[in-house]
Amino acid sequence: MSTERAPGRRWKPERGNGERLGPNADPSPPFWVIGAIRQSNVSSRPNGSVAPKNQSQPKEPAITQTDRNVVVDEVIAGYEVLMQRLAEGHAPEFLEIAITMPQAKLLYLLGAAGELHMSDLVHRLGVSLSTISGLVDRVVDQGFAARREDPADRRQVMVGLTPAGHDFVDRFRELNARQMRELLEHLGDEDLTCVRDALAALANAATHHAVADGSASPRPSAAARKDPA
Repeated sequence: MSTERAPGRRWKPERGNGERLGPNADPSPPFWVIGAIRQSNVSSRPNGSVAPKNQSQPKEPAITQTDRNVVVDEVIAGYEVLMQRLAEGHAPEFLEIAITMPQAKLLYLLGAAGELHMSDLVHRLGVSLSTISGLVDRVVDQGFAARREDPADRRQVMVGLTPAGHDFVDRFRELNARQMRELLEHLGDEDLTCVRDALAALANAATHHAVADGSASPRPSAAARKDPA
């Protein structure tokens, strides 16, 4: 039976035996016909060869070092603007905190890591033992930290937060969190997601940097610590 249609005549689907389908029948071709058509469209090339599967797309070229430096400078400039805006909008409670930035950094470290030996503080903060001793003296005098001998080695001194020190760190974190929440309320959903992803990337980079720098290395054993009490 010929498959040609007369000019102007509307084509009606037929079964394999030439019988025309009724008006309520499904006129779609069998699934194996669709698969064959798709396979032909995907795999065929002008020269008749077959395209390889899972052909990888060329990667976008990386930015040049000069362009990267420009982006880094823009990130740093944006960070400085952010810090300035945050400083201008500090809650009045920040003015009541009579503590220096180095002391706050020491208390934050003790709050995150727990009790540490003096040698650990020297290693993690990257300053001299005399500088650490002065910082510890000040936070001890303010009642935020306390010293004690290491039971395993009485030549070593351990420093940890007091209950007042824990309260101070918690209060400082709450103030920072509240200010950040108020800032994030001004972001749309897309920008908020971008900030979340960017902070995750920065935190990951900070972890790698700490490991490479050695500041995230395990605490040295008592036999390896030689700082005086």
